[in-house]
Amino acid sequence: MIGSVDGVEDVSSPPLDRDQPAMEPASTDPNPPTFLSTTQGKVEPAPPSIPPPPPPPSSTAAPSSMMMAAVPGSVVMATASNIVPQPETPCIAQNELERPSLDHHQPTQSTTANEIAAKFHSLQTTLNQSNASVHTTDTHASIDKYHLRTPYSTKENQIKLQLQAAQREILALRHQLATSDQDVHTLSQARSHVVTSTSGGVHMTSQAWDALRKDMDVRRSQEALIQGYQVENERLMHQLRDVRRDLQVMSMDAYVQNQRFIDDQDELVKQLQHSNEQLKEQLHHSTTTNKAKSHRPSSSTTDKRRIQALEAQLKDMHVAMQKRHPDSLVNLILASKPDDVVAQLERQIQQLHDQRLEIETQHEVKLTRFRQQHERVVQQLRQQLENRPKMDDESTESVATVRRFYLAKIKDCRKYADVAAQVPILEAAVQSLESRLSVPNTPSMLQYHALEMQIHTLTQKHAIRETELHVLLQNATQSSKMEVMQLQQRHEQAMAVKRAEIASFQAQLDEMLAELKRLHHQHP
Repeated sequence: MIGSVDGVEDVSSPPLDRDQPAMEPASTDPNPPTFLSTTQGKVEPAPPSIPPPPPPPSSTAAPSSMMMAAVPGSVVMATASNIVPQPETPCIAQNELERPSLDHHQPTQSTTANEIAAKFHSLQTTLNQSNASVHTTDTHASIDKYHLRTPYSTKENQIKLQLQAAQREILALRHQLATSDQDVHTLSQARSHVVTSTSGGVHMTSQAWDALRKDMDVRRSQEALIQGYQVENERLMHQLRDVRRDLQVMSMDAYVQNQRFIDDQDELVKQLQHSNEQLKEQLHHSTTTNKAKSHRPSSSTTDKRRIQALEAQLKDMHVAMQKRHPDSLVNLILASKPDDVVAQLERQIQQLHDQRLEIETQHEVKLTRFRQQHERVVQQLRQQLENRPKMDDESTESVATVRRFYLAKIKDCRKYADVAAQVPILEAAVQSLESRLSVPNTPSMLQYHALEMQIHTLTQKHAIRETELHVLLQNATQSSKMEVMQLQQRHEQAMAVKRAEIASFQAQLDEMLAELKRLHHQHP
């Protein structure tokens, strides 16, 4: 807009508000009245007999007007005017002031001038408050950047903090943009209704225009900052997708390893069950053979004599065993004489012991391999987490949930390993009971019955324990499946919420960018 102020054409810049129409002068008097400012800050009309100075030509007014110069970075700076204002002349500008006519009275004009000055000072105060809010926003942004540089344990925690900081700064910038728009609108109205002093020939809105240019520079810097935050948000979202993909791969690897470990434990339990059944059959066979031998009828007196002699020897051996030391060398030799059945059972027990040691060795090797793989995976994940930038709180909660889930799975696997380790203990108890058969001399029938009862109770306990292990494994697998399903559902819900937030955030950014572009086109 080209406006004429005291005969000087102002071609400094286009109007700030294209929607606001230019105000027509109150009168068409070719000689408008001028105003004189007193030392008390009052504006008095000049005598009507003094004619106004002639307007200078437009060609000479160009150096004294406020010119806009383009510099790199799309920052518009203003050149200072060559006309120096008088110190006693106050700056008066208000959109509601009408051009007075010559027939107005002096008290009415002074009151109107005071109101104009007060309203102009209120506008300047509003601009100062907006500048203070800009400084506060910059301070909050620097504090948020400092907090973003602090180390965090996981990447998702860092991403959430950065997103929250960006959202806070965007909200602050949006509020600042609304305030700046209101101030610009007010200044545009003040520019279209301005009162100038012809005595000094000074344009009275230079300070307001300087503040407006500073505000436009701040707005351009805010637009660049918003674009930078948008790029940073996209980078963080790419990192979040990479971390979630890595977590899925880790979960699949851990599930495969756990399934292999459970299969190995099932095979070990089956082998132990088979060996236990073989031991039961051997014990049953040995007891039946001993009973058959003991119940075999004697056919002659020699057999009876031999039986009596053997019974006497058995009594002597029992007495010798009950004593602390045998009373003779014969009793000692007889007490140390082994039996064929006992030797056979010892060989079988030794074979079973060797098998058990071999199974334990294989189990230890597998367990060591699993622990090494687990430690290697944990070390790789820690290195990846240390090398990558950090993330926000919401993603940290999902990672912590996944970590708690797999720690619970590892605890369950260790519990299963402990339960499987108790099977050799039960087998050792069976072997200890069987080792009682290796006592020198043939035991009596009562001892056989006692051993049979103990073996029967142990087999029952082993069967109960086996069923408990089976139920525990089923419950663990079901609970793990349910937890995996719940975790997947939560993950999908969190992803949906996150996508909605990102979409809303993107829409808000697009709106802000469109508004900034519109303002940039309106006020280049």
